[in-house]
Amino acid sequence: TISDYRHDIMGGEKHGASKPQPISSFSLLFLCLLMSDFTSTNIAKGDSSSPSMLKYTPPDNYLINCGSPQNTQLDDGRTFKSDPQSTSFLSTDQNILTSIDSFPVNISSSSSPSSSLPLYLTSRIFCDESMYRFLIFNPGLHWVRLYFYP
Repeated sequence: TISDYRHDIMGGEKHGASKPQPISSFSLLFLCLLMSDFTSTNIAKGDSSSPSMLKYTPPDNYLINCGSPQNTQLDDGRTFKSDPQSTSFLSTDQNILTSIDSFPVNISSSSSPSSSLPLYLTSRIFCDESMYRFLIFNPGLHWVRLYFYP
């Protein structure tokens, strides 16, 4: 009859959702192998459209090397502005800057990546309330990364 046919096709008497069917181990294994093959193929090809291969570029990018008298360029191409170039962002009555010429050998080879070590050579010291203000052009998530001596 038509109602029996509708029951078989629709998965229930009232056209509701049918019970979820368990996934067999074979189906799950096949899905994992398929995804693994797809992922490794994109990485091997160097497919730049693959999400894992895209490089994030922040919409607002402020790089400041506090206490530094000149710009600091890192090995990865990022350039951090000097303290004099970033004074328009800072509200403070203090001007306490400090620096060291180099790190001891045991510090240079420890946990910090060597490319970021120049950021640890200088600093600005605040003893009272001070504030950095940045103009943000795009709403959303923004990163604030602070470098401290390791």
